[in-house]
Amino acid sequence: MAPAEVRSSAELYRRLRTCTESCAAFRVANTEARAYTVDDADLSHLTPVQIEEQIRLTRTLLNRLYRYGSDLRNLSISNPDFVPVPGMEEIGNIVHESAEERREMEESAKRLESMDDLPESFPSEEKR
Repeated sequence: MAPAEVRSSAELYRRLRTCTESCAAFRVANTEARAYTVDDADLSHLTPVQIEEQIRLTRTLLNRLYRYGSDLRNLSISNPDFVPVPGMEEIGNIVHESAEERREMEESAKRLESMDDLPESFPSEEKR
């Protein structure tokens, strides 16, 4: 196998691993956010403290969904064989980005060849 092909394959598998990890984190957050339904599925029965906790868990869930969607989008940009789902508008709607911010992110993503090209401000593993 040629070195360029090895690098390309390694990058693909790294991106797939990233997507798998972000999917797993999303699923854990989803399970935690829905845990209250074991006791009682009616949100109106929650105490104020439980409601605050649900808000925190839902915020975490949405952040994990955003990360997972972004990882899938990055995979599709670097590997056109993968369908770009969800779209940038759907991802942006999770975090209320403006149309201009979405365009800038999309343009930046198109320019990325590898994770080494990410700006310093890009969320690290610790921020997921």
